[in-house]
Amino acid sequence: MIGNSQDNIIEENGFGGNINGVLLMGANTRGNAIQRNVFAGNPAKQVEVTFGPIGFDIQDNAPAGANSFEHNLCKTYFGAGENPCTTLPRFGGHRNSPSGEPAEPKKP
Repeated sequence: MIGNSQDNIIEENGFGGNINGVLLMGANTRGNAIQRNVFAGNPAKQVEVTFGPIGFDIQDNAPAGANSFEHNLCKTYFGAGENPCTTLPRFGGHRNSPSGEPAEPKKP
C-alpha cells in the first residue's frame, strides 16, 4: 500500500516468495487493518542467501501506530512500530479437549 492508502482491510491471505510480503509506504498510509494473514519466505530463501537480507515479511514505513497488525504469522519485520512477528496468531479450526488430546469428531 503506497501513498494515500487508507482504511483498508487485508485479511486471511498468504504472502510468500516476494521481496516484501506486505509493504506500507508513506505518511498518509494509515488506518489499515492487517489481520489473520500468513507471511512466510519474503524474500525467498535462495534470494536471501545470494544477496543478504533485502526484504521482510512485513515492511512498514508508515508512521508508528498508523496501521494495525493482529494475529498475523510472520518471521521478519521492519518498521517504526512494535514488531507484530513476536507473537503467534490465534487461527481458528483446531480445538483440543480439556485433557490436551485432539477432540473426537462428533458422530451424526
